[in-house]
Amino acid sequence: MTTGSRLAARWPALAAGVLAALSVAACSSGGGGGGGGPSPPTTPPPPARMLSWTAAAEPGAQTIYLDIRGLGDPDHFVLQVRANDVTDLYGVALDVVYPADLVTLDLAAVVEGGFFSAGGGFATEFQIVEQPAGRIVIGNSRLGPVGGRNGNGLILELPFDSTASGSGDFAIEKSLAIDSDGQQVATTWLGGTVEIQR
Repeated sequence: MTTGSRLAARWPALAAGVLAALSVAACSSGGGGGGGGPSPPTTPPPPARMLSWTAAAEPGAQTIYLDIRGLGDPDHFVLQVRANDVTDLYGVALDVVYPADLVTLDLAAVVEGGFFSAGGGFATEFQIVEQPAGRIVIGNSRLGPVGGRNGNGLILELPFDSTASGSGDFAIEKSLAIDSDGQQVATTWLGGTVEIQR
């Protein structure tokens, strides 16, 4: 048999040996991993836009409290001053303190809620001024020799525009409630905390 014939006869065995060696080498190198480099870092998605309100406490009897209308839009919302289960409430005076680094008040769009006017049936006095930014001075009462209001209702609405993301407190300070005799009424005043993600 010639040298070429002997090589041809041995070729299947040689080929099998080479394939086996390649297989062992591949296993010892961890399988290769396809030869690709490391994956680029993934960029986390931006935080979801949101607006939330956490009340300081649940309002009970003879309480004036803050609440928010319009949680669906983190850029705009309306802060409400509301009465809960009050008796003979003739008028209120209060300061609403808000986080001026997060929101601005649209003073021209402030609306009297109609609680003291009983839907327009009684004359009222309503005063509001923002001074300085971050503090709103409010006065709202009935006029004349009439009784005070009982029950629940909306005293006024304060529209705000959000200017930044963050968390801040809305509080009631320097507060006073009077009855139809002009006497001060023991009243609970409740604020809350807003969280904004724009």
